[in-house]
This record gives sequence, C-alpha cells and structure tokens, in this order.
Amino acid sequence: MEAEACAERFLWCFARYHWWPDAITSDRGSNWVGRFWRHMCKLLGIDQQLSTAYHPQTDGGPERMNQEVQAYLRAVINQNQNDWDKWVPAAQMALNGRVNTSIGMSPFFAIHGYEPKSPVPLVTEAYAEEYPQHSPETRAKKFVTQCC
Repeated sequence: MEAEACAERFLWCFARYHWWPDAITSDRGSNWVGRFWRHMCKLLGIDQQLSTAYHPQTDGGPERMNQEVQAYLRAVINQNQNDWDKWVPAAQMALNGRVNTSIGMSPFFAIHGYEPKSPVPLVTEAYAEEYPQHSPETRAKKFVTQCC
C-alpha cells in the first residue's frame, strides 16, 4: 500500500474516531518510513517509532494479536480456506471484547465505558445452521460415539 493510501486510511478508519495518537510503532515498511508519512507525522506531532528490522518482538503487542487472529480464523474458516474474510469482523469483535492485560480492561470498555453484549449465542446458532457438521450437538454426539 502506498504512503498516501496509508495516510488516507489512517485518517478515515482511525483518526476520525480516536483523534491523533502520541506515537505510532510500525515495522520499517517503505510505506511507513517514506517522506510523505514522515512529514505527516511531523505535522501532526506524532512520534514515529520504528521496530527493529527482522525482530518482530520489538512490536510484540500487534504481533501477538496477529497470532490470535490467525488462531481464531483457523478455528472457523471452511476447509477450502476461502471464507476467512467474512470471519475477520467476528475475530475483531471477540478480541476487542476480551480483557487486555496491559490495560486491565477490554479495548471495547476502554473506548465506550461499558462491556459489549456477547453475540456468542447468535453466532453459534448462525454457524450451526451454515455448518451443521460443526454444531455443538453434532460435535457432542461424535465425541460420545468415539468415547464409547
């Protein structure tokens, strides 16, 4: 993604809701270290912090979150792995509603001041209808059959 597209997406997808951050930590991708992005950060007073090249632990929080999103998607996508994009919002909801140990609350609570209503019963029903072989009842019957 080009620097201008990153800046536009940052403006419309993040800053319009949360205003400008004090700092942005990013990898050393050319779209984050280019002249345009550096200039934008300077104008907005954003401290641009770059992680160490080939050392993703520098940016550990997002790297850990990426692992959790991947684990979630592996658990719900179909066997052809071609429906992952429809599950990303559900992964985002699940992770944003879970307590983050670094801030002691869920990201949802940090922004809205209350915990989200759990969509688990609705999601479970919809998932069971679309993928009956993975419904809780089917899985329980399979488990009992295998155990006995």
